Amino acid sequence: MGFCGAVPSQTTENSNQPFTVPGNYTVSLIAYGSAGCNDTLNYAFTVDGVSDVKLVNIFTPNGDGTNDVF
Repeated sequence: MGFCGAVPSQTTENSNQPFTVPGNYTVSLIAYGSAGCNDTLNYAFTVDGVSDVKLVNIFTPNGDGTNDVF
């Protein structure tokens, strides 16, 4: 199974997959080396649901003294 039921595998160097549905997930990275030296890494995690974390959307680092620091 791929990302959230998507394609079973991706061969891109940098993949970005949001997990927006609560649940338990496992992502696998398979590295294929030359001469058959391969390795696999699995990472299991849980998406609990909606977060109460709010990030500000005003950040203007232009040196005017207002909203210069995030």
